[in-house]
Amino acid sequence: MNLGKIIDFLFADGYMIAITCLLVAAVAFGIERFVALFMNYHVKNKFFARVKSMVKDGRLREAYNACLTTSHPLAKVIAAVLYNANKSQDAIESASDIEFQKVLPGIQARTNYINMIGNVSTLIGLLGTIAGLVQSFSSLGAASGADKAALLAAGISTAMNTTAFGLRNSMYHYVHNFKF
Repeated sequence: MNLGKIIDFLFADGYMIAITCLLVAAVAFGIERFVALFMNYHVKNKFFARVKSMVKDGRLREAYNACLTTSHPLAKVIAAVLYNANKSQDAIESASDIEFQKVLPGIQARTNYINMIGNVSTLIGLLGTIAGLVQSFSSLGAASGADKAALLAAGISTAMNTTAFGLRNSMYHYVHNFKF
């Protein structure tokens, strides 16, 4: 399939244009989440190895202070655990759960839009299906015998193309949705 055919397919009607725009938006959100998470929160192996060494050596206060110096969300959870290290197991788990709930929204920011775009793409694809079928059947009454087949085929083509493209777009979002 050459580029001209792909462009013709994507801009065949308003439904395809809308689904294409949603696909572009979802890809943009996915790239933004990847860049934000990778650049801001990539695993700093040396840092966590140093913290692990401090904990093994019993230098909990030093490990706690080291965790406070970084913006990594895992370091914040570890800091909560270290701060409550001399308390009961339940207190430690509670502190880590509370800290985890604090950092999770920053990690999952804007991922709900990717899900929403997948749902809307599916609905637009189904709307295109209905519009294409309505177009097909309404054209049958006003056309001559020779034109009926061509009009019917055009309407069904619109219906099936928008459905397929909407579902493909929707599947992209579900596959690439970031859930932690």
